[in-house]
Amino acid sequence: MRVSVVIPTYNRAVLLKETIQSVLDQTRPADEIVVSDDCSIDDTGDVVCRLAAQYPQIRYIRQATNLRGVGNWSAVIEASQGDIIAFCTDDDLFLPDHLERSLRYLAEHPHVDMVHAWFKTLATQPDGSAEILDHPVPPGRRTLEGEQGVFYMMRRYSWPFHAATLVFRRSLWERVGAFDPRFELADTGWFLRCVLHGRVHFLAEPHIMNRRHLGNWSNSVGAAKMHDEVNRMVLEFIEALGTTGTGLARRRALREAWLMHHRYRTARLLLARGRAGATDQCTDALSLLVNSFPGGRMLPRRMVNRTGHILSVGLSKLQAFLPGGRAKYANLGVSVPR
Repeated sequence: MRVSVVIPTYNRAVLLKETIQSVLDQTRPADEIVVSDDCSIDDTGDVVCRLAAQYPQIRYIRQATNLRGVGNWSAVIEASQGDIIAFCTDDDLFLPDHLERSLRYLAEHPHVDMVHAWFKTLATQPDGSAEILDHPVPPGRRTLEGEQGVFYMMRRYSWPFHAATLVFRRSLWERVGAFDPRFELADTGWFLRCVLHGRVHFLAEPHIMNRRHLGNWSNSVGAAKMHDEVNRMVLEFIEALGTTGTGLARRRALREAWLMHHRYRTARLLLARGRAGATDQCTDALSLLVNSFPGGRMLPRRMVNRTGHILSVGLSKLQAFLPGGRAKYANLGVSVPR
C-alpha cells in the first residue's frame, strides 16, 4: 500500500521546514511527500529543494499561477500517486505515529474510507512565547455516514475536524472529487461530501500538533464568514441527501433543525464579538443572523449596521463589569478567529 503525504503551501518557509521534518520522522514513513507551492514569494522553494536533495521521497511542485489556496489543495492531491493520501497543512506538525495509527485502522476496517483524529495545540503568542495545550476529546458518534453528518456538525460546529489529520483512500477522492473553490472553508464541504458518499471514522486521540499563530488561515477568513460558509455547506449537504434516498419531509426537518442551531451559534458569536468591542465583526454576525430568517435580506443594510454598532458599544461597556473584564477577549485574532 503506497502512501502519499500532500502539503499545499504558500509563503510559509519559516514553518514549512518543521512541518516536513515531522512527516520525515514518522514511524511509518511516507512513500512520497508532495509539496505544492502556490507561487510563494518567500524562500519556500529553496527550503523544500534543499530538503528534497537529502530525501528523494520529497517532490516539489511550483504552480504556474496562484490557485488561491483551495485550488492548490486539489492540485497537490491530483499530483500524488499513493493508494492512501494523508493531507498535511503547511504550518502544523504530525506526531511521530500519526501515519502508523491511521493506516492500521484503515487496514483493519476496509469498509471505512477516511479517518481523522484529535490534536494538541502549540499556541504561539505575539511575544514569541508558546505553550502546548491539551483539549478534551469531544463526545459523540465516531463513525459517520449519510444524514449523521448534520447532527455531527451541530455538535462540532466550530471545529468539526482538523484537516491535517485527514487520511483517506484514493478511491474516496475519485468518488467525491475536488474541493469546491466557492468556499474558503472548502475542506469542510469536502468532508461532508465524504460523509455523503463514504464512511468516515474519528480516531479519538491526538495525532498532530496544531500550531496557533497570527498567520492562521482561520484568522484571515474571519468568524462570521466561517459561520456563513458552514451554514451554506450544510444546507447543500442536506439537499444532496435526496440523492441517497432521504425523503423530502425528512430533509425539511433536518433543514429546520440545522437552521435553529445555526441561529443559536450566530447569536453567540454576535454577543462574543460585541463584548470584545469588535464592532465590524459584531455587525457581520448580526447581518448573518438577520439574513437567516425569511425576509431578513429585505432590511436596509444601513439599519443593520447601525444596530450592530449600538450593540457592540453597549456590550463592550457591559463586559467591563463582567467576570474577566475586557481582558477576557485579548486573544481575539490570536487563538480565536476574528
